[in-house]
Amino acid sequence: MPMADSSMIRKVQTLTNADDEVIDIYLQSAKRAILNKLYPFQDMEKDQMGVLPKRYESLAIDICVYLVNKQGGEGETSHSENGVSRHYESAYVPDSMLNAVIPLVKAR
Repeated sequence: MPMADSSMIRKVQTLTNADDEVIDIYLQSAKRAILNKLYPFQDMEKDQMGVLPKRYESLAIDICVYLVNKQGGEGETSHSENGVSRHYESAYVPDSMLNAVIPLVKAR
């Protein structure tokens, strides 16, 4: 595991008290969501461009915290109980979180 990942996992654990393995799974999902937005026309597996730029590490942490906190209520669109209401913008990562990612494309 890269040093940046272990630092990111510690930060998410501080915010969520979740298990390291759970955090790692959601962190990889967060990074994949960012990279898919960053490189919209590239296959990450094929092109090996899966390195998250440092400028997006804090966003990956925010997305990971969001996904960990949503655990158990994945895809919930509305929920009300005892005066508490929940709904989610997206079943995955909200577009509003990914709006900070500026897609990179190359002309051939």
